[in-house]
Amino acid sequence: KEYEEVAQELKVYSYKYGITKQVIQSTVNEELIENIRQRYHKPFEETYNQLKEYIKDLEEKQRVFQMFVQKIDEVNRKESARNSN
Repeated sequence: KEYEEVAQELKVYSYKYGITKQVIQSTVNEELIENIRQRYHKPFEETYNQLKEYIKDLEEKQRVFQMFVQKIDEVNRKESARNSN
């Protein structure tokens, strides 16, 4: 559930970051560009990068947990096979 929430938030910030980048590229006024960059673009970029790192951590935890579950299942199968003999 946490992974899905972070993935959704990452998607939103990806859009926000992309939109502000396009606005900056299509704007001619340097003062306006700097305001957009400082108020929106940089904070969106920072949050986007933080979320990317966080989701990588969650993916690693999920992978380790899955390996743990697989090992438990493997041990249970071996024990079941021994008990049935």
